[in-house]
Amino acid sequence: RRRLSTWRQYGQALIIIALVTALNWTVLQLLPWLEYQVVGLTELLAVLLIAVYIGRGPALLAATVSAVSFNFFFIDPRYTFAITHLQDIVLIILYFLIGLFAGNLTARIRQQEQLAQRNLQRIMALYRLARETATAADLDAVLATAVTQLRQSFEAEVAILLAPTGQLERTAHVASTLPVDDKEFSVAVWAFEHGRSAGRFTDTLPAASIHFVP
Repeated sequence: RRRLSTWRQYGQALIIIALVTALNWTVLQLLPWLEYQVVGLTELLAVLLIAVYIGRGPALLAATVSAVSFNFFFIDPRYTFAITHLQDIVLIILYFLIGLFAGNLTARIRQQEQLAQRNLQRIMALYRLARETATAADLDAVLATAVTQLRQSFEAEVAILLAPTGQLERTAHVASTLPVDDKEFSVAVWAFEHGRSAGRFTDTLPAASIHFVP
């Protein structure tokens, strides 16, 4: 699914560049007095929008394709890849570099904004967890509330393993929504005994399908 989604994003970027190029070509046919440098600005704007709303990789592809199409359709001699004037060569190079830099920078800003938003959501989730567990009647209610909040915050299933006697119980708490088989349980035991996270998304026993936090 992720690979399909990625290919779809690149396809969307190509479609946007194709539409913008077609629109610019039509405008120049209707307004022949318009300078082709204006077309370069609209193509750059398209690259920036792709970086913001689609992603960095598609924006880099869009910058490359739009630079090539800009040369082919709008710089004399048209409909060839030949460039006869030095200033046009410089223009193409600068256009391409600006598109790459601006697209990359815009995508980074977007990623930082998304990260800040996720962190804020997690902070609010922890606040709700603390507030709701403070009014819980017993341990079972506290754990049930914790599972609910963790599922909402991380959009993942949750298993809680208790150690009332100093050793992890094999059976997860009844409020858990994630089954833990014997192989995964051994990873949980390692995390508990060493006081370190283990399993998925870590360097310790990464083949496990569950991320365990002691």
